[in-house]
Amino acid sequence: MSALWINLTPDSHRVTADGRVELRRLSRLRSAPAARHRYATDTFLLWLYATGHDQRPTDPTAFLDAAESHFAGDALSETELDYALARLTNSGLVEDAGTEPRTVAITLDGIDCVLSGATVSDYLNRTRPGDYYSITGTNVVAGSQGKVEQHNHNNAFDPGVMREFAALVQQLAPTYGLDPVQQAELIRDAEVLDEEASSETAQPGRVRAAYDTVMGRLTQIGAASAALTTTLQQGQQAYNAVFGG
Repeated sequence: MSALWINLTPDSHRVTADGRVELRRLSRLRSAPAARHRYATDTFLLWLYATGHDQRPTDPTAFLDAAESHFAGDALSETELDYALARLTNSGLVEDAGTEPRTVAITLDGIDCVLSGATVSDYLNRTRPGDYYSITGTNVVAGSQGKVEQHNHNNAFDPGVMREFAALVQQLAPTYGLDPVQQAELIRDAEVLDEEASSETAQPGRVRAAYDTVMGRLTQIGAASAALTTTLQQGQQAYNAVFGG
């Protein structure tokens, strides 16, 4: 029996309580503009790399026909694609090829972003010039032009990025092509990871076990997609940040 559906007769079904919770979660997710825009930007860049990593001009509207163009089960719009293109073009990760009809190509910086495994926002934030600060405790030691750097001598266990990874898994779970039972199990495992990482007395062993469970399910997904690739990359980054590479 599915965790989301109950078979009443051979021709009828009823949504279970878990199913209703999941439907409400997806509805809220679909109506979150910031989440949609982040997904559109990150996923389009990954799609463009997979489609034209040799930097050949590519029709961007073809993305809307790809399976990755759906967010939480809802198709991205042309307006959302235009937003993603504008952000990627303005930041130098994608360039307009100057053709008619319009085509675009990934730049060397765009390829570097994809290969780094970072999201577009993280990549741009860490490569954008700014003030350099060396921080020890609460005292600013020095400042000049360059990058932001923090020296943290507090060895306390901080699994905060695991919460972000767990949230990403829950957000993208509907795009992985899983059946309802597998999807529900993956979301539950991600919720467990979030709970362990959110605990005031988070234990490294428990967090790592919950992380391994989620990653184990993700790596068993047979169908490759840009969304799955993004999730696995973020998972590895979270692991390296918390436990060391």
